Amino acid sequence: MNKININLKFTIAHLFVILSFFSVWAVVSGDSTLLLSNDTVLFIKSLIVYITLIFIVVIFILSNGAFLKFSINNVILAISPFVYYGITHIFNFSGKESILIINAITIALFCVIKDEIKSLVYIEVKKLLVISAWISILFYVIDLFNIPCWGSSVNYYIDNLGTYRDYYVTSFVHIGSFIRACGFFNEPGFYGTIIALFLVIDGINLKKLDNVIILIAGVLTFSAAFYILLIGYAILKLVISKPVLGVFALFIFIFVIYFLNNLYYSYSDNSIFWRVIGIITGKQNNRSYDTINDMVYRTLHSEYWLFGHGYGYVESIISDLSIKKYIVDFGIGGCALMFSPIFYPIIKESKKLLDARISFIIFVLSIYQRPNIFVLLYFVIITGIYNKNKVCIDNKGIYKKERN
Repeated sequence: MNKININLKFTIAHLFVILSFFSVWAVVSGDSTLLLSNDTVLFIKSLIVYITLIFIVVIFILSNGAFLKFSINNVILAISPFVYYGITHIFNFSGKESILIINAITIALFCVIKDEIKSLVYIEVKKLLVISAWISILFYVIDLFNIPCWGSSVNYYIDNLGTYRDYYVTSFVHIGSFIRACGFFNEPGFYGTIIALFLVIDGINLKKLDNVIILIAGVLTFSAAFYILLIGYAILKLVISKPVLGVFALFIFIFVIYFLNNLYYSYSDNSIFWRVIGIITGKQNNRSYDTINDMVYRTLHSEYWLFGHGYGYVESIISDLSIKKYIVDFGIGGCALMFSPIFYPIIKESKKLLDARISFIIFVLSIYQRPNIFVLLYFVIITGIYNKNKVCIDNKGIYKKERN
């Protein structure tokens, strides 16, 4: 019976890994130009998702809920996608869907499984990310040296932004001679953010080959978020372990940014160096347009400050992905209602775990640029912040353990 339970735990974990992959794979999800228009392919994807969910529900029913844990934290986390679903439907400007109800149900089911199964999902998803990193590195070399290989080219969102080189299992963005890895995600920034969060949760432990591989892939994304999150983590760790040196490093960092800020308009180009500086200082035309800044100011000084203009309002005027879009669309109250059910369980679970608290701070920092976290993969990361080391796996089975 114990062996059957172990096998079922692994089965549940692998089923959620499948769902995590399909929640972000660019050719069948998201809004990028990589999205396939082939109805048959999209139907097969939907079929796989529904069958996977049915298998999960059947296992839960037949096991009499033995793999579920309805703790207060799990339940609060499980209702968060429905809160998001409700807010974006009640306060809706465009009439568009923000999240499919099936995706909300998938996230909720994941949130109420037992901690050790969540840990297994996190571990297996990281393995998938490592495989993706190996593939990205291999195809980056192929792409860089124009080695003949299958693939196709499509416009990167808007014609003048560049071109995707799509190999289906991985893709790259070409902006002139500049090549950026996307993995199986819809754009380099998303890929870089996810890699950075996995590295931070593991303490950027480069003694592990897996972390070295995903670090290399992260570098190849040339994602400003990737670099900012890792630098932020390093400074935060230094502040905690060596306060005087850490504060000194922080002031040096701020001074350098201030100095470079004054040089930005005169000397900036499209290099990763100036991209990072531009985003930190708010000067670069990357999710920090003057238009969106003005919209935020006007919203906060109007009757819309509490619940915003409604989902899709910003999108009808300008393209922006940052938290500023959420402030304008949903107001301060709407944002608080959306993120509180996610933040509360993490804060409560992490209060005795220093490394988890640091990871949480970096996670919150990542939301500034990429607040759309209501996809399954992000919830795997969220629970991984405080949960990843609660399980020990060997050839004898799965054991719960406390994190140091």
